[in-house]
Amino acid sequence: MSADDFLPGQIVDEPPSTAEVLANITVDKLDDSVKKWLNDQNTQTLNGALAFVPFILQQAYYEGQLDEKQIVIHKGSGGVVFSDASGFTALTETLAKKSNGAELLSQCLTAFFTPLIDLINAYRGDTIKFSGDALTIYFPSVDDTKSSAFNGIVPPHGSFGLDDLGPMATAVLRASACCIEIHKRLHMFETGVDGVTLCLHIGLGCGDISILQVGGVVPPETHIARIEYLISGAPLEQISIAEPLAKNGETCLSPQAWELVKDCVIEGRPIEDRMDFHLLLRMDESKYTFPTIKYATQLYDSRAENCFKLGQLEITRRYIPSAVFKQIECGTLPYVNEMRKISVIFINGSGLDVMSPDGPKQAQELMSSVQKVCYSHEGTLNKFLIDDKGMLFLLVFGLPPLVHPDDPARAVLASMELVKVFKRLNLIGRFGVTTGRSYCGVCGSAKRMEYTVLGDCVNLSARLMANAPPLSVLADEETSRHTTGEMHFKALAPIKVKGKANPIPIFQPMPREANGVCGVTLDRKIRFPWYDHLLDGSSLTSKDPVTAAKAKVQHLCSIHKWTANMKVAEMLGGSFNKALHSPDSTIGTSPVRAKAPAGSPFADGGLVVIEGATGTGKIELAEHIVAHCATQFQTMPVFGTMGPRPGESTRMAIELLRSTVAVHRLLNQSLPPEDAQALEKLLPQQHAGSLEMLTDLVEERALADTAAVLDVALKVWIWPQIEERGRWRDWTPTPWGSDQKPYEPPDLQVERVWFGSLAPSVSE
Repeated sequence: MSADDFLPGQIVDEPPSTAEVLANITVDKLDDSVKKWLNDQNTQTLNGALAFVPFILQQAYYEGQLDEKQIVIHKGSGGVVFSDASGFTALTETLAKKSNGAELLSQCLTAFFTPLIDLINAYRGDTIKFSGDALTIYFPSVDDTKSSAFNGIVPPHGSFGLDDLGPMATAVLRASACCIEIHKRLHMFETGVDGVTLCLHIGLGCGDISILQVGGVVPPETHIARIEYLISGAPLEQISIAEPLAKNGETCLSPQAWELVKDCVIEGRPIEDRMDFHLLLRMDESKYTFPTIKYATQLYDSRAENCFKLGQLEITRRYIPSAVFKQIECGTLPYVNEMRKISVIFINGSGLDVMSPDGPKQAQELMSSVQKVCYSHEGTLNKFLIDDKGMLFLLVFGLPPLVHPDDPARAVLASMELVKVFKRLNLIGRFGVTTGRSYCGVCGSAKRMEYTVLGDCVNLSARLMANAPPLSVLADEETSRHTTGEMHFKALAPIKVKGKANPIPIFQPMPREANGVCGVTLDRKIRFPWYDHLLDGSSLTSKDPVTAAKAKVQHLCSIHKWTANMKVAEMLGGSFNKALHSPDSTIGTSPVRAKAPAGSPFADGGLVVIEGATGTGKIELAEHIVAHCATQFQTMPVFGTMGPRPGESTRMAIELLRSTVAVHRLLNQSLPPEDAQALEKLLPQQHAGSLEMLTDLVEERALADTAAVLDVALKVWIWPQIEERGRWRDWTPTPWGSDQKPYEPPDLQVERVWFGSLAPSVSE
């Protein structure tokens, strides 16, 4: 096995824990009847789980290729079919309005996909991926004459008296016969819902393929690493052209596939725009028929020998969403089917060739990066595939158990973060974000299914993705209405998209522009970081955040009987003064410097911790403390805040550096106004080698190694105290509120915590 076939950075399987060992010992001591019941339950779970795992993955396991650290798990050849269904959008929209819409849609999906997948399996097709209502199917090239089941009488293609076509041609013949029979049996399929019918148009290609498994990042709701698999190779490029050339009820073959079966089938109408692609009309029944091809295919089908057994049940969890696997275990899988409001991200990626020598490693890096961003925002990565639209990702926010009121905002923030990922990897990404009510549930049959999302919202996301410029995000109107103030939406010209009669309004989400100043300003005012970045993720709608924030402080902290406020007043040695929070209030202008009470952390140094439930005034109380200390005790404010969003540690480091530079700039106004230039002058000699890295940080550029940059930033920040300049010689970090802890006491708790090394006393 070469090093190229392994996942970089994967966690090695840990040895069984003590609890697991004890559990096994306990099982051994159980009564036989109990063991049988457990075995039956696990068998039932396995049967349900196998429907989510393609045959080729199970085969790879028995070939020793399914190790979690391995990327390429199968290399082979054969026919590849992409089957796209029409009518599901109308069906989903119609049923979404009904109270039992999810149940009815699930019944329609099962009624349609059950005979479809039965036909695919009968011709030895392996359904690799569901792309919403479309399927990607692999017909492997296998030499049946070398099978132990081969009897030497029935040829692999099933027709006596005709020469063997060879493994590849036989695979394409089976795929062709399967496609034609699918059209015969399922074209214009009656759903029984308001006259809606379903039909398929199909593309067929052939050639060498690879099956990859990528990812391996653990989602927040489980302890099982999530792995995605995909099929890649030349046939995918062929079907990306062939499938759109086929109309409903038609199958289009690539030139490579046609060359192998042109003497076995009858051609349909010519395709004027692409004469090298060919439509299937029917089998040449003078040579080959459906029953004979199907009989021979099933006669030599040995896939049942390589299916997962009970010992491999745990492996299936890598490929199944945790919420779905739980329902499989409980025997309640139909309960996952529902209509719910979700936010969807469709991503189209280009610039990565997974068939190149470095392609698998690049695919792994891309997938693990996308997983990390998605999971950090507590979303779900529902699909990763290569189909007629290229390399596609489908991310969903709002699926159980990770449901949040701000899922639209999370989807947009994740998209903007993913743009940086694609830039870092030198790839092109286009992003579409939409929000709406959609079907969320299983799609397929009892033999092969996937958990997916269907509906107008999902389709619109794909349309916006297709219209987005490179490395840009487009959002729909519904998503733009659910902003949390962390971003704003720029209205663009409405566009016309497939499936919509009228042009639809579109928006470009953009991060909210911060003031750029953090800490003390040159006019001796304090710019608190939460004026520009809310710590609790709530909406920021005020056009004047400074005035709005000060008004909150004046209103809340003027309540003298508030327990937390009384505790703070005791530490500060004085009650709340509204004048300190007027828009014109400045620091360091009073000739008299007050002293904090003896034993107070503001006199002797220390750390104040404020904790409590969200919305109980922690930020306002912290602002009151900082303003009082700066104006009365003439201390210098330095900030480092973190909110609930991912990546907040970067923001904390930026604020620490910017607010510290701001203190220097106030004491020495000859420093450059740009933080990066000022940092260059202030940086101690021993940290000069880190200047470029820190400049990227304060200017908020994409960071190659965030952890390393943060480590350097914190080391640089804790440099020797500011040299004596005028009145201020020493400084202390200021207390700040935190929304990070889940602990929620009935009222705010204000405690003094000593931390002397970072909080030297203030001298006269």
